[in-house]
Amino acid sequence: MKQKLILLTIFLTAFSAFSQTQYLTWATNADNTINITGYQSTPISLTIPDTIDDLPVTSLEVYAFGSCYSLTSIAIGSNVTTIGGDAFYECNNLTEIAVNEGNTLYSSLDGVLFNKDQTVISVYPGGKTGSYTIPNSVTSIGYSAFQTCPGLTGITIPENVTTMGDWAFYECPGLTSVTIPNSVTAMGENAFCNCTGLTSITIDGTIGNSAFYNCNNLIDVTIGSGTTTIGDWAFYRCGLTSITIPGSVTSVGGSAFYQCTNLIDVTIDSGTIGGYAFGYCTSLTHVEIGSSVTTMEDYAFSDCTSLIDVTISDGLTCINRGTFAYTGLIGITIPSSVTNIGEYAFNHCTQLTGIYFLGNAPGYGDRVFNYDEYTTVYRLPEAADWPMVPDLWAGRPTALWFSYLLAGNGGIGGTVSPASTNVPSGDSVNFVITASNFYRIATLTTNGTAVVGMSFGNNSTTTNFIWSNVQTSGVLAATFTAQVTTEAPVDVPYEWLAKYGLTNYNTDADLDQDMDGLKAWQEYIAGTDPTNTTSCFKATQNARNIINWSAVSGRVYSVCWSTNLVKGLQPLETNILYPQGSYTNATPDPRVNYYQIKVRMQ
Repeated sequence: MKQKLILLTIFLTAFSAFSQTQYLTWATNADNTINITGYQSTPISLTIPDTIDDLPVTSLEVYAFGSCYSLTSIAIGSNVTTIGGDAFYECNNLTEIAVNEGNTLYSSLDGVLFNKDQTVISVYPGGKTGSYTIPNSVTSIGYSAFQTCPGLTGITIPENVTTMGDWAFYECPGLTSVTIPNSVTAMGENAFCNCTGLTSITIDGTIGNSAFYNCNNLIDVTIGSGTTTIGDWAFYRCGLTSITIPGSVTSVGGSAFYQCTNLIDVTIDSGTIGGYAFGYCTSLTHVEIGSSVTTMEDYAFSDCTSLIDVTISDGLTCINRGTFAYTGLIGITIPSSVTNIGEYAFNHCTQLTGIYFLGNAPGYGDRVFNYDEYTTVYRLPEAADWPMVPDLWAGRPTALWFSYLLAGNGGIGGTVSPASTNVPSGDSVNFVITASNFYRIATLTTNGTAVVGMSFGNNSTTTNFIWSNVQTSGVLAATFTAQVTTEAPVDVPYEWLAKYGLTNYNTDADLDQDMDGLKAWQEYIAGTDPTNTTSCFKATQNARNIINWSAVSGRVYSVCWSTNLVKGLQPLETNILYPQGSYTNATPDPRVNYYQIKVRMQ
């Protein structure tokens, strides 16, 4: 019986070794180690053994288990030191990766593969579903770590993460919204390529090449001030309708927004705009180029067939080859900073009737206005190096024009955009007036005269004003005032109420929020917290004759006094203004003194 038991044990051990390798293919390396090269048949659960034929298994080949749709779990042996890229590509049913505790380079947590100290996330199994929070220990998201994870619906990236490898979230169609912290300073290529469900991202660091390539439903992109570079093809064929590129960005890569056919509005504050950066954005109508943009490379806005409105601030030095070719431009103003215009710059702009130059004649290349049969080149009378009117410049007739400077002045509480612009005589300018949070537009004047036909109420936070048929320089000035309640006995600022979480402004102002007997508007007068019962208006007495209280700006205080409350109180001072918060009674009673402090709005 004992001999039979021993034979049975040997048989089971041999069967187990066979079962671990029957689905694997491998090769022997020159150093007598085993490299797993692939799989055969349809394995469901696999274990990578420590050894095969008494040789240590040290590596998994690139794409070793690629497209192994049957695989649901795999255990990595203790000797594995190298796992090739895409080793588990399209393993869409894989939910568990385990690692032998004796492995010195890899580990696993909740079925996810990490390096040993779990600072690098290496592979997130493609069959897992739902959202995932990357552990705080992680500083790097590895190459293709979340690649082709169709069930991944949300990802939380901690502030410790500084790098994101190539193809990190490639083809994760279930992701809809991603916030990338500003700690991520390096983003690899194709990081979110083909994430077709992605609709919203917030990013405050470098945007890598092809980072959001073909994310065709991505419509909401917020780029923070920590972003300095937008890589080539970064937003190719995305669903964006507008984009503001902050002044921190020094480079917008080639074809960065190529074929974003829903893009309508673009604002670029600074940096270099790469070749074809906005090429074939066929819905693009408005572009605003800031004063810190110095270069637009070849064909930057080529084939934007709907583009009719371009504002270029002074600072740009060169309009390169084909920059605005095949656009819908009707007119454009060129700032005095531009010293050269490249060949074919306005090629096939068949609707372009006027190009207005603010400076001396720049250099130009061949066929700048190729096929632009109706274009006239307008120059200022005092500008140099131009031919005599109406002689040709770059193949088109010249004419004189007069420009006027219009300025927008917003003051405290809001902005007017543009802040300044040169306008051809008889043209029009659209100004946008925008109040800051908790402010509203109060007045609007042109050259000191109130604008006729426009009135502003408590909810007037933004408006447009078209200054038409400009015949002189001038200033559009806006003033702003705080938004206040309209139904309480006093005007309570929205900002004060919001500070305490009270945003149903008129209703909240007339309620006793903390049940202390005072409504919120009364607590505003007193300068106390309307949500805190212990916060109250009170005074303290030093000796018999000195009264102290906490004074608040914009209030008027009165001090009343009596030695006998039955006889009532008499006023000692009725016009005490902030910052004074005390009063000294020059003739106190030596026995007893009663004081009352009153407060009202100034």
